[in-house]
Amino acid sequence: MPRSTHYFKKQTLDYIIQNFDKNIKILDVGAGIGTYFDLLSPHGYVNIDCVEIYEPYIRNFDLENKYQNVFLGDVCELNINFSDYDLIIIGDVLEHIDVLSARNLLNKITNSFVIVAVPFESEQGEHFGNVYETHLQPDLTLYSFLTTYNGYYPLCVRYDYAIFINQEINTVLFENEERELPENYKEVIKSFFNQVNFENIKKDDLMKYENKNVSKTTIVTGLWDLGRKNIDVSFARSYDTYLAKFSELLKTDVNMYIFISPEDEEFIWQHRKKENTIVNKMTIEELKTWFNFTEKTNEIRKKESWLNQASWLSNSPQATLETYNPVVMSKMFMLNNVTIWNPFASDYFFWIDAGITSTVHYGYFTHDKVFDKLPNFIDQHKDFVFLTYPYEGGNEIHGFDREAIAKFSNTDYVKFVCRGGFFGGKKNTINDLNGLYYHYLNNSLTEGFMGTEESIFTIMMYNHPEIITQFMIGQDGLIWRFFEDIKDNNFLERVVNSQIRTLDKKNTALYIITFNSPNQLQTLINSMLEYDEDFVFKPQLILLDNSTDLSTQPKYVEICEKYNITHIKKDNLGICGGRQFIAEHAEENGFDFYFFFEDDMFFYPKKGDVCKNGFNRWVDKLYSRSLDIISNNAFDFLKLSFTEFFGDNKTQWSWYNVPQSVREELWPEKPKLPVQGLDPNAPKTNFKNINSIGDLPYIDGEIYYSNWPQVVSREGNKKMFLETKWAHPYEQTWMSYIYQETKKGKIKPAILLLTPTEHNRFDHYDRELRKES
Repeated sequence: MPRSTHYFKKQTLDYIIQNFDKNIKILDVGAGIGTYFDLLSPHGYVNIDCVEIYEPYIRNFDLENKYQNVFLGDVCELNINFSDYDLIIIGDVLEHIDVLSARNLLNKITNSFVIVAVPFESEQGEHFGNVYETHLQPDLTLYSFLTTYNGYYPLCVRYDYAIFINQEINTVLFENEERELPENYKEVIKSFFNQVNFENIKKDDLMKYENKNVSKTTIVTGLWDLGRKNIDVSFARSYDTYLAKFSELLKTDVNMYIFISPEDEEFIWQHRKKENTIVNKMTIEELKTWFNFTEKTNEIRKKESWLNQASWLSNSPQATLETYNPVVMSKMFMLNNVTIWNPFASDYFFWIDAGITSTVHYGYFTHDKVFDKLPNFIDQHKDFVFLTYPYEGGNEIHGFDREAIAKFSNTDYVKFVCRGGFFGGKKNTINDLNGLYYHYLNNSLTEGFMGTEESIFTIMMYNHPEIITQFMIGQDGLIWRFFEDIKDNNFLERVVNSQIRTLDKKNTALYIITFNSPNQLQTLINSMLEYDEDFVFKPQLILLDNSTDLSTQPKYVEICEKYNITHIKKDNLGICGGRQFIAEHAEENGFDFYFFFEDDMFFYPKKGDVCKNGFNRWVDKLYSRSLDIISNNAFDFLKLSFTEFFGDNKTQWSWYNVPQSVREELWPEKPKLPVQGLDPNAPKTNFKNINSIGDLPYIDGEIYYSNWPQVVSREGNKKMFLETKWAHPYEQTWMSYIYQETKKGKIKPAILLLTPTEHNRFDHYDRELRKES
């Protein structure tokens, strides 16, 4: 990424101030957005040159106005006299260079002091068209760095990141509050450096450093001349009018990130200061290429079937202007990108239209300082906000067929529309919603339906109210009402369903059912530790011990004490009886989420391996990411494995287990079961939406229930196991019931497109001991 992480910046700054005069000459290798210039310049270090390999970063982040000299190119190939510099900073760069080239680079630097900052075990590919963002050393660890790059000493270390210097040190600073250092890290350091002390730093001190540009909020906007003055008079707007209104918005002193045509850059600097403004120059032709759907939107806007939906549509900007939809539909993508670049180290990000002051007085931004009050609004509600207004009647919404938008929105009738002039919230939620936005935009355009960005936002609001705050403005759709309420801190009346989501991912349990085999349990735990140790160390571990062989108890107790597992001993409740007990126990103890495992469902942490259906067996950080998926989408349960021992989720196994009357109703084309065995033509699972969180894809729809590894939400637990109970439950009973509830829309399941676990009962027991409930 163009921005270096904030980790250890305060400690790096303190070290430089303590050891170097202000007049030293510094080289910043891999400047990106200019993180180290922004870190050092407020403290008098201004004699700084930089190297940047990616030319757009020089242009977009105004590097030539920050640094004395800017060298464009690969630092390994440029003819730079490193001995001219007193200090060379290589921050978040080495991982982008192959080992041999990186070693040769450091060997060239013989007379300068060097600071190297690198992440550990960090995979990354191309980002935003920049192939140089790829990590060529994704397997770096503390040990491999010290053995590969001789003469470098750790200054600051945490589990995933470190700062090294080419001078001997006496004290290593380390942070282990967020996550414990790997057990061998201190031993590794001691093995390299005999006389060294360790000093703990608090997590809260990791990122604290004086920087005048650090702000809670970044406002993102953009403006291009689309030629709107030349269209039908009822829709015409002159570009000068837009610029005049934009100049009013630019009077605010909030930090702003602005996308704009190169010819309008000077206009920005007439109204803004460079210390709180980033300009990203992009021609309209570049934006058309950057937006992945330009060809599709232009294809749809010319279709008679689309144009004939409403009398006004053929004269509208989206119909007559080639670049209108590419621009407005790029707002979410631009906002998301700025959360990643994050030039002002902000926590909150909002898009606002450049011409917003046509309907919102700029005094809200300059005098009332509403932008500064937005974090308070977000903190009191969900992490993202859309403004909506009532919208009923007509056969289309902004050109999007009304029946189709209702179908995409999973509702009978769309009664409101989201505004596109203002939206935003916290970084992580924006990142998640950006993926959903891309999904809905791609699917709707592929099916030939097109409105504007507001159509897609509306679909998102209907489908994901659990993570989006809905603020209802007036019938006229004017946004000023939102800022009026923000100004007065009086916004509860207009917030739809203002109840704050209370589920806490930290309040999670992991249940394991075991029977007569401590070895099975220990093997499962070992596989968790190897795959993702968070499964063992993050949740509250609870063992339901169904064993009938009491000689196993001492070993079970030993394992439970070792891993801080709550040991619940029952007589043999059976697999499903135990599953019901777990559901009731989770509710009684108030867990917001819980994972469920049997003791023979092991993880297989083999990077690169795939299951028989072609899905990966391994992804990084599965524990936290699966909780993010179920939480952010309000799923009731999330199955962790697509391919199971007896089959896979392509086939709808509930078909075998529902009552015959239900089978005839739901599958009229396939109403009868086979006389014996399985039907090779059994109905397939009806999937709906495929999404991803990073490189982890998941899919929702009519996912059948089974007693395989899963994570269940508090609400899902009630709907699946507690509202309706059976005296003697069976897996097939739950499969049938939960499927029918899913068809009614009462239960919302999903499944990972991943196969991280596999069934392996190696300690067998007599068949007569097997018990369901």
